[in-house]
Amino acid sequence: MKKNNGSLSPVTRQIVRDLRGRKDFDKHITQLIIDDLRKRDINGFETYGKPLGEPDDPRDWLEELEQEILDASQYARAEIMRRALKKKRAVNIVHMYQQLLTLLVTLKDEREIVRRGKRRR
Repeated sequence: MKKNNGSLSPVTRQIVRDLRGRKDFDKHITQLIIDDLRKRDINGFETYGKPLGEPDDPRDWLEELEQEILDASQYARAEIMRRALKKKRAVNIVHMYQQLLTLLVTLKDEREIVRRGKRRR
């Protein structure tokens, strides 16, 4: 199996640029996210033997994204329910959950547009 030489995938390099370009984000939190992205990049390379986003990768990225957001929405909802039982503050989690639901609706709409567009051809 190939070894990752420590370089980031093109996808991750772009995300890092996007994060660093956001002056409204806390620099410490941004660096923590970048560190997490590096770890995921290495793990993904070790698992799949190539960097994320290679042109010959047959995966449907919108479907992958939808599955991940579905999981994230379930995790967020479970945390809200847990905090409610413990009578703990959940304002930030509720806000994230609402954003996830918006992402799901937007993504499903985009996938339907793509699906219908492919049928017309």
